[in-house]
Amino acid sequence: MKRLPLLSGILFVALLSLSIGLVSAQVQDLPPGPVQQLRASYEVDDAPPEAQVVQIILDFEPGAFTPPHTHGGPGFVTVLEGEMTRRINGVDETFRAGEGWIEPGAVHQAGNLTDTKATVLFVCLLPPGAQLTTLADVAAQ
Repeated sequence: MKRLPLLSGILFVALLSLSIGLVSAQVQDLPPGPVQQLRASYEVDDAPPEAQVVQIILDFEPGAFTPPHTHGGPGFVTVLEGEMTRRINGVDETFRAGEGWIEPGAVHQAGNLTDTKATVLFVCLLPPGAQLTTLADVAAQ
């Protein structure tokens, strides 16, 4: 009678070892997972209670610049490649790959003043009915 608990214990350990071996084999057969290249976090103080998240990747060839504009909701820009310049009230600020900025809510421009392509990720929290981008009336400024 004492052999039954001993045999049960041995059987349990054998099954556990077998299942661990099968799980290890399955894990080894999986392709490698993703590698994080960049993470950007921004605090959102003025998030609309309801919003559509709009994400756009924009390529800027050398010399390309947006016209003066505003956005209908809080915007967040992350430079993915190259170097970008943000211009507000004639003041330029430069951002390199991995850096970014929060759109100011005021008229601004963004562009590439370098001789190589730049790429940005633009994310906007757009309230219902709001327009993503509104061009500024440059003559009125």
